[in-house]
Amino acid sequence: MRAFAHERFLQLHGQPGARLCRDQSIHGDTSAEQSVLFRCLNLVMFNTPMTHVTMLRSISVDRLVNLSAWSGALSKLAAQWKDATLYSALLLNGNLALLTVGVGGRIAAGVQQTCYISVVISITSTMTGVLLSQHAQRKQNVSASRSPTAVLN
Repeated sequence: MRAFAHERFLQLHGQPGARLCRDQSIHGDTSAEQSVLFRCLNLVMFNTPMTHVTMLRSISVDRLVNLSAWSGALSKLAAQWKDATLYSALLLNGNLALLTVGVGGRIAAGVQQTCYISVVISITSTMTGVLLSQHAQRKQNVSASRSPTAVLN
C-alpha cells in the first residue's frame, strides 16, 4: 500500500496537472535541440543514437526513473549487445575463411586488404560487445534510485 501511495504522490494524483502515463512530463515538452554533431553521427550510425535517446527520455521523465521500464531497457540493451557480438563473430569467421581460401588461390590485393581491415574491425567489435555485455550483467541489479549514475560508472 505504501508503494501505491508513493506512486500516486509522484504522479500528482488528483491535481489538475496530473501525469496520466509514466512517460508524460508535467512540465510539457522539455526535449533539447540536438547538435549538428549529434545529427551527423545519427545519420552515420543509422539512427541508433536517436533511438537510444528516445528510450532514455521515456524511462526518465521529470527526473523520475521507473524501475520496470529501466529493467526492461537494460535487458533489451544486453540482448542487442549479445546479438552484435554474435554478428561480428560470424563476420570474422567469414573473413578468415575468405583469406584462407585466398592463400591457395589468387585474390585481388584490394580484396585482401579489405578483408584484413574487416578482420580488425570484427575483432574490435567482438571485444567491445563482450565488455558491454559483462558491464550490463554487473549493473542489472542496481536500484532505480541509483540507476542512472551507477550505470555510467
